[in-house]
Amino acid sequence: MQAHTLFILVSFFLGRSNFIQAQRVVFNNNSYINLDGGAHLVLSNSNSNAITLKGAGGNIISESEDNVVDWKIGNNIGEYIVPFTTQNGVKIPTILNLSSGGVGMGEVLFSTHTDNDNINSWNNMDYLPSGVLNMFGVNGFTNNSAYVIDRFWTIEAKGYSTQPVGMLSFSYDNAERLAVGNTINSGTLKAQYYNPSLNIWEYPSSGIDAFPITNVTGVPTTTSFYKTWTLSEENNPLPVELLDFTVVEKNKKYVLLNWRTLSELNNDYFSVQKSKDGVHWYEVGQVNGMGTSVQMSNYLFKDYKPYIGKSYYRLEQFDFNGNSEFSTIKVIDFIGAEFMALYPNPYSSSLGALNLKVNTYSSGFVTIKIYDSKGGCMYKQKYFLFEGENLIVLNLEGIAKGNYVVSIQNQEGIYHHEGLIIN
Repeated sequence: MQAHTLFILVSFFLGRSNFIQAQRVVFNNNSYINLDGGAHLVLSNSNSNAITLKGAGGNIISESEDNVVDWKIGNNIGEYIVPFTTQNGVKIPTILNLSSGGVGMGEVLFSTHTDNDNINSWNNMDYLPSGVLNMFGVNGFTNNSAYVIDRFWTIEAKGYSTQPVGMLSFSYDNAERLAVGNTINSGTLKAQYYNPSLNIWEYPSSGIDAFPITNVTGVPTTTSFYKTWTLSEENNPLPVELLDFTVVEKNKKYVLLNWRTLSELNNDYFSVQKSKDGVHWYEVGQVNGMGTSVQMSNYLFKDYKPYIGKSYYRLEQFDFNGNSEFSTIKVIDFIGAEFMALYPNPYSSSLGALNLKVNTYSSGFVTIKIYDSKGGCMYKQKYFLFEGENLIVLNLEGIAKGNYVVSIQNQEGIYHHEGLIIN
């Protein structure tokens, strides 16, 4: 019978029994370390041979983001291999090949886990790592777990003022790709990392599925060294769609809509929609999408016929297959006209007519109303205003002395109101 040997050169033990600090761990002939209960294997040796694999190699079982290999890499470079193995004995080593050392005496923490209760393991939502909120992205509503391998990796760089730079390699158990509930074609896996500041999954710039060898290689670490990773089918990535969506009034002439996407999957077009009440919606235009893209895309749309007053805008994004999703709803209060002057004010009949100067940004009918202090309408007249500056002459003969309010209204609502004193 072949002996399975494991040599650990221990410098000292930390006070907590589930922490062990070692200068070097030598695996020989398929020996095991099983991390459990929040155990940390702390490697104080910054060299890449602090874990050495001989013969048939070795195995570290993590299966929880709390069961960690803590490697005090510091500013060293080299190929750091963590020989992770699944509970079923399938080797899935994780490799961090650093080409540029970090600034500071930092450390890199490694762990990996799947669904330990084996109930609906295809559904990654059931065992999300800490800090991860979804499996779909900022604007998605569909759980994309069926296109994601049943495993997460945590690779966290800590204690650096500037993060190290290198390439990652993720080996995986093919059974976790083929698990019941998954729909992942062979040779299509690509690494994705979770961006916690945006609560979305993103693609790095490269990475190759080497199937039938079960690993994804050539994956660059990010500038921010995001810690949480998984592997998803390249043709069905975790959707990363709407990054932001803004609606603003521009020069009292039109409403400008801006939005950005981080990446797109089979995006046919955006339908731009508006509403007076937030219930009944009308399409005001369409903007073509980018199809499938992993680059940030910027979009804009100008609504030259906005509703006056409060209105609502949203986007409906359509895939090529006809499926669609809505964005969040944005509210805007569009003024649309500028009350320039009301004179003379105070006014008396001996001064002649009352003059009202209005600057509008589109032609159309308005109604001028004058209300007394009790809310009674004392004057009402419709006028047609042209785009630009308009002078309206009001005949107020017969209106008693007092305090009044002059309002300018169109079919959508009130443009403006102004106080008036009649002596």
